[in-house]
Amino acid sequence: MVEIDFYFLKNIFFLMIFWLLKYKLLIISLLIFVMHQVAFSVSAEYLALGFLPFTTNENIV
Repeated sequence: MVEIDFYFLKNIFFLMIFWLLKYKLLIISLLIFVMHQVAFSVSAEYLALGFLPFTTNENIV
């Protein structure tokens, strides 16, 4: 009886670790995707607001 309970608890423990690792990979991939999107939008905004005025100023001058 005790051995069966221990085996059952051990299986649940390994299943929990497996699901945590699986969802950890999913969460990390989602975070990388979101950070990539944010970095791309920030770099695009920096290109639009930072470089375009300098080029227009150089063209005007």
